[in-house]
Amino acid sequence: CSIPNCAMVSGILGVMDVTKKVSFSYGYLISFIIIFFPAVAWFWGYTFEGDIGTSVSTALAKIAAFSGTAMFAWSLILSGRFKVFDSLFGGLDKMYGAHRLFASLSMALLLIHPIGLTLSGLSSRGTGALRLWVAFDSFPVILGMISLYGLISFGVWSMTTKVQHETFIRVHRVLGLLFIFGAVHAFLAGSVLESNTVMYWYMLILSVVATMIFIHYSFFADVLHKAYAYKVESVTLLPGDVYDVRLKPKHRIIKFQPGQFVYIKFDRLAIHGYHPFTIASGKRSSQLQFMIKSFGDFTASLNQLKQGDGVSIKGPYGRFLMEDRRYEKHIWIA
Repeated sequence: CSIPNCAMVSGILGVMDVTKKVSFSYGYLISFIIIFFPAVAWFWGYTFEGDIGTSVSTALAKIAAFSGTAMFAWSLILSGRFKVFDSLFGGLDKMYGAHRLFASLSMALLLIHPIGLTLSGLSSRGTGALRLWVAFDSFPVILGMISLYGLISFGVWSMTTKVQHETFIRVHRVLGLLFIFGAVHAFLAGSVLESNTVMYWYMLILSVVATMIFIHYSFFADVLHKAYAYKVESVTLLPGDVYDVRLKPKHRIIKFQPGQFVYIKFDRLAIHGYHPFTIASGKRSSQLQFMIKSFGDFTASLNQLKQGDGVSIKGPYGRFLMEDRRYEKHIWIA
């Protein structure tokens, strides 16, 4: 599909396109300000002393630590799937692209932190500086080591292992715990945060918000986003292994714009959790219709659905909308 925002169309396959090229928006501008503020604040107030090699490696270690921690926290906050992010990034698919980008970069930056500390200690301690990588002599350092090696292990695992979506989500939640360990390490072992009140409170607020969102999603089943209650009206298998799924509201009717998508969880298939699909029905219809291609373990199990099965709907999301009035004529090619 060559339409710039056609990522929402991929919802018909039960997937979200986060492999597209990054499209910068207000969301990225705000993200960069939030992420790099502590690093800029540290750099502005730091007095460089000693030889240039030590100064550069120290700056590398500190900037990587603050930027990496802030970026990690922000990626957790983005995972909250709040609708304001949908607007800021021009679509939730683009927000998830940013989430993945920031999560990956934060791992790289947090790895640079101990590398920079090791290089800064070479001039004074020689090869003794390498002991940093196996030092478990204090509680803050132990937390830092758990966070560091946990991130490295997750990165290797995610690049070398192909697992089911549900397994990846469960393991992905471990990252929240690693963030908490790393944040506690930063506050217990970080002399800079002790001496800089602005950075202390900034990093504390950012870390607490990220932790609360992680706990909310991991242990309280996303209670902030109340689900719409629907039930299965019909499930029809069409040629090409496409399921025509129609849902009927139990109480409230979700309001949406054509081109948006929702997250769906079927009670009968609850083990699979929520999955995103584009809405295929018109907004004046009393039913919600979805055209879902059988494309994996979850979509292949849609034939198990029965009329009357309960369904939870969250959303709507997406910015693939006909809001652009600059052009009177359109040509759409599928």
